[in-house]
Amino acid sequence: MKKSIVKNEDVLDEVALSISERDVELISSALTSPRRLQILKDVGAASGPYACTAISQSLQISAATLSYHIKELERAGLVEVIRDGKFMLLTLKREVLRAYAGYLSGF
Repeated sequence: MKKSIVKNEDVLDEVALSISERDVELISSALTSPRRLQILKDVGAASGPYACTAISQSLQISAATLSYHIKELERAGLVEVIRDGKFMLLTLKREVLRAYAGYLSGF
């Protein structure tokens, strides 16, 4: 994934993210799982970093299963994982989702 600066009338407007074909494949694969999709929804709805313990309780899944799903989302670049000892917090990388949607809208 590559960031590029988007200018609007010579004013720095936003940083746009361009994604490669491989990134699109990873994101598409990650989004095929209903559990990973629900994790993304939960993390995206949170007002700040979202605790993995809350996800585990809401989805009623084991720590090992949750860890697998988080690794897939992280590998796809969809979430940022903040590790604090044995605890993890997730934040949604909205710019990656926007770039993915932008890529798909080009079809």
